[in-house]
Amino acid sequence: MKTKTIIEIDYHELEKLVKEKLGYKEYDFVAVEECGNSSSHEFDVSNEFEDAEYDEQDIAKWEKGEFVHYSNGTVLNQLCRKGYIPAGEYLVNVFW
Repeated sequence: MKTKTIIEIDYHELEKLVKEKLGYKEYDFVAVEECGNSSSHEFDVSNEFEDAEYDEQDIAKWEKGEFVHYSNGTVLNQLCRKGYIPAGEYLVNVFW
């Protein structure tokens, strides 16, 4: 038998965290994920980016207030890199 810990977070909580901690005032999880009501989305969060150069360039632009296209996974990884959330498996629930 294998035990797996999954961290669940509501998308409203995630949006609030991103806006407060990272300063991304226009962050909208649902729009980026193009998802609907009553859905859940899994992310493997670490303190690294899959495509480090591309993601780090986007984050740098975003932190300067420039608009960039981003993925929710990149945002979650950035929260982890900054120490606001632990690494692990995340389930983001969308219900309104």
